Amino acid sequence: MSSLLAKRSVLVLHNILPALALSLLLTAVFWRQPRAMSYFGINLLLNLAIPLIFASLAQMMILAVSDLDLSIGPFVSLAASIGATLLPTRPALAALAFGAAVAAYALAGALIESRRLPSIVVTLGLSFVWLGCAVLLLPTPGGLAPNWLSSAMAYRTPWLPMPLWMALVAAVLGHVLVTRS
Repeated sequence: MSSLLAKRSVLVLHNILPALALSLLLTAVFWRQPRAMSYFGINLLLNLAIPLIFASLAQMMILAVSDLDLSIGPFVSLAASIGATLLPTRPALAALAFGAAVAAYALAGALIESRRLPSIVVTLGLSFVWLGCAVLLLPTPGGLAPNWLSSAMAYRTPWLPMPLWMALVAAVLGHVLVTRS
């Protein structure tokens, strides 16, 4: 009986710990800068977190099958480079580049599975490919987001800023995907 109680308390602590850590972090931020507690401040704090949320979900899917992918971060850099260079001026070419990048990533995953290759080695090599492509597209920091994308991210949603809504939707979809697969 005590073993079951101990397991439940560990499970409760495991579920509460991330929320507690986030609460402590936000408390420190709001204490240090009270203006960050506004709608605009929260939007500004979390606006750049959206790509990180999707990268974390992608890594979580890989970790769920007991594997490791070292190329997700560089792939996000490639996607950002495509978005900053091609998307504002040539959206059709950007869509083609995004599709080709996703297809190449899927092909690498299929190669890892079919040949039983160690994913850590393949994805480490692939990370250099993604970074090289990103540097070829955008050799120095810069670029612009398309106006429609900037407007969508600046849209003032009711109650919560857009990044929080996007995080909630991503969390629910990620949960459904993980529990149903």
